[in-house]
Amino acid sequence: KRASPIINLYTDKIEIHNEGDFGATPTMERIEKGVYEIRNTLGLRLGDGWYIESPNDRNGNKYFNIEWEQNIEPQSTKGVVDEYRNGVVLTIKTYKRVWNKDTGIFENGDAIDINDLQDRYVSLRFNEIKVEQEVTNG
Repeated sequence: KRASPIINLYTDKIEIHNEGDFGATPTMERIEKGVYEIRNTLGLRLGDGWYIESPNDRNGNKYFNIEWEQNIEPQSTKGVVDEYRNGVVLTIKTYKRVWNKDTGIFENGDAIDINDLQDRYVSLRFNEIKVEQEVTNG
């Protein structure tokens, strides 16, 4: 069974899994503290399952808040895109978590880099390029 293309995003690098399924080689640029742009992908796989996983401590508490935006949402069916489309830019922003006692939720504080606390990464799951399967007789 094929796995979705996944990127592990660190402050200063990315680890690419199943690179051939992206349609191009993904790139990452750190724009400023806590702001990262990822290019050369087919967009986040929003249709089914997970698409962003942030690191948690041993009690399941998140280390930081994440916001994201994507300039183009490629048309896909269950995460498979028929052809590569250039120009998809995914922006990830990470923030310190600040407890608001009035609302009872963690809000965004100052920007924080992913690796400010420890060696951590954010996992991102992307759409994949459709691959024609060869039919063999036998």
